[in-house]
Amino acid sequence: MGVSSAGKFAFKRRDELDALIDGFEQDLLTRFDELVAYCNGYADTILSVTGADDDEYVVNRINAILRERGLLSEPPGRPTT
Repeated sequence: MGVSSAGKFAFKRRDELDALIDGFEQDLLTRFDELVAYCNGYADTILSVTGADDDEYVVNRINAILRERGLLSEPPGRPTT
């Protein structure tokens, strides 16, 4: 039968946990900035092959996709659906 290692493991102190969480937050912000740059580049690529009549259609579709995934919020003053 296995032996518990509960007494052999030292849990992190609160300040160490805060440092870990701060690192998580910084990593998240960096990754989010990279995702935004990627999405903007991808959208620009699609818009570069879009006729003027389809610009609004394409922007609305892309924004809807981003909104559905929580990556784009509604502009101020505009109700969410």
